[in-house]
Amino acid sequence: MKSNPLFLLLPALIIGSIMAMGWNTKQSLAKPQQVFKQVTIGTQTWMAENLNVDTFRNGDTIFQARTRADWQLATKKKLPACCYYNNDSSIGAVYGRLYNFNAVSDPRGLAPVGWHIPSGMEWHLLHEFLGGERGEVAHVLKSTSGWLKNGNGVDRYGFNAMPAGVRTFAIITPNQGYRWIHSLGIWWSTNKPRNYPDVECFVIRSKKNPSFEWHESSGGYSVRCIKD
Repeated sequence: MKSNPLFLLLPALIIGSIMAMGWNTKQSLAKPQQVFKQVTIGTQTWMAENLNVDTFRNGDTIFQARTRADWQLATKKKLPACCYYNNDSSIGAVYGRLYNFNAVSDPRGLAPVGWHIPSGMEWHLLHEFLGGERGEVAHVLKSTSGWLKNGNGVDRYGFNAMPAGVRTFAIITPNQGYRWIHSLGIWWSTNKPRNYPDVECFVIRSKKNPSFEWHESSGGYSVRCIKD
C-alpha cells in the first residue's frame, strides 16, 4: 500500500506552523523601544526630560540605592547606582532618577542607543547659544512650574529643566542624603580630568543664572542626554 505524500507532509506542516506561532509570540512580547521627548536648540538635540532608566544599554540592571548605607557602599566599591528622590517613583516620573558618576561613566553605556551623556563642551555650547553670561539662560531653560521662591522659568525651547534636587554622600545628613528638590538642578557631564576627584556639572538654582561647577563624583545628580 502506497503512502499518501500529503499525509507524510502533514506533520511537518503542523510542526512548522507551531514553531512559527511560537516565534511570533516571542516577537509580540518583546519590550518596545522607549521613546524620549526631545528638543532641538541651535545645532544640538537634547532630551526634553531627565533620564529615568534602570538598566544599561546591554540590559544589565543598575543598582538602586534605597538607603544612605547603600549609596555610601556604591561609592566605596565604585559601583554604578541610581535612586529616586526619597525613594518615591512618582517623583521619578516627573524629575527622573539621580545617578552617581560610576553609572554615568560605565562602559556599558547609561545613555540609550542614539544618545550620549554630554561633555562639558556640549553644555558650554548650549549655554553660549542662549546668550551665555549676558543672557537669561536659566529663565528660558527652566520648567514653568516646580521651582520654589518664584523661580519658575518660561521654558522657551521646551528643554524643561526641572529642580530634581541631589543626593549627597555625607554621613550626617537628614532625609537619607536627599536635598534641595524644587530649588536646585545639577546635571552631569563627562568632563572628569584624570587624577582629579571632581566632575564638571551644569547647575541651575532658583533665581540664578546657570553655572558650571565641579562636584564630587560621589554625588547623585540628574542626567540629561544629547543626541549622537
